[in-house]
Amino acid sequence: MTAQARAYSLDLRRHATCKTCRHESGYVAQAGDCDDADPTSHPGATEVCDGRDNDCDGGIDGTPAAPNQCSGLVGSFTAVAYNHQTTEHLGTTIVNQMRCSGTGPASLVLARTPALQGTFTCVYSGGLTLFDHTQTATLSASVGLDGKIAGTINHVYSSLDSLQDSYTITGTLTGHALTINGTGSFLPNPMATVPWDVTLSGSGSR
Repeated sequence: MTAQARAYSLDLRRHATCKTCRHESGYVAQAGDCDDADPTSHPGATEVCDGRDNDCDGGIDGTPAAPNQCSGLVGSFTAVAYNHQTTEHLGTTIVNQMRCSGTGPASLVLARTPALQGTFTCVYSGGLTLFDHTQTATLSASVGLDGKIAGTINHVYSSLDSLQDSYTITGTLTGHALTINGTGSFLPNPMATVPWDVTLSGSGSR
């Protein structure tokens, strides 16, 4: 084979695509995917604040023309006020209620997943033995380029009985403030048939 023919053959291999049932060396799993090892990064994905190019357009935390749009959101909140309430109703009558209030730190760090994390401790001063007097909640969420928060709060009601539940939360993050809110329902034990209503919120400034 002449040198010209070899060069032409290599050029064909360089630009070829391949359909196969297994991953072949030298080929990507999806055309245009900028990071096969990261499921949050692929063409068409939503760009979020995580130090990655999620939508594979060449711009990290933004666009090629306007990258790094999250730098003003990065940082810590040392004392986020956290409030959690769950209520058992019989019709319109409140039968039981648990209110837990406290504080805890939260921070946005781009080099981790999820980027927004926090741990709160709250105190319940009522007499329902089902609940610990000191309870914990863990925040795990993503933050969009516009500061919109989407994620979960996992609230541990009783560490002894492993009584806990996870709730979807939304909120906003700016360079100065953080707010989260969520609602849901909670079954206090496997035998319960009527769920308790749940509302939660958190806010902090820096």
